[in-house]
Amino acid sequence: MPEIIKLKHCAVLISILFCGGGFSVAHAGPQPSAVAEAIKLAADAGALPTLTRDNSLSGPDTNNNGVRDDIDGYINDLPDTPKQKSAMRQATRAIAATLTVDFDDESLQRVADKVSQSIRCLYAQYGQGRTDRAQLIEKLVLNTSNRSVAFDEYTAATASLVPVVAQAEPCEADQ
Repeated sequence: MPEIIKLKHCAVLISILFCGGGFSVAHAGPQPSAVAEAIKLAADAGALPTLTRDNSLSGPDTNNNGVRDDIDGYINDLPDTPKQKSAMRQATRAIAATLTVDFDDESLQRVADKVSQSIRCLYAQYGQGRTDRAQLIEKLVLNTSNRSVAFDEYTAATASLVPVVAQAEPCEADQ
């Protein structure tokens, strides 16, 4: 099933890049010969964020706020409100935690609860737009095969868990 979803995402990305999907990458050079080159051209033109594609699961976080530097910079540049940006960072920290969690029941439950809380926070800040923001964060965090595999392993390990929905304020203070 994950392969089908990945293929759908790839097909959507290819159609956006080559058929036009609301943005255009104007360049005088030759047309891209591969998807990777098209993605690089789009990122270089500012249509896509430039993301860290190293082999690590966490990626660099020089200010230690729990958000990879490339994603933090992208969030900073959004026209969203400060509370919305804080919600985006919270969701980023939650998804990133899924990549490095220990696979014992207590740790898995704690991270599943953080993911659930971050989705509630996105809803509090974006309303119906939370789904788009949650999907965007997931795509930004899971931008390499190592990260996608780690997330798939987390998803499989938590399939039977039920997140605990706290009644308290879902949004954390920005770090």
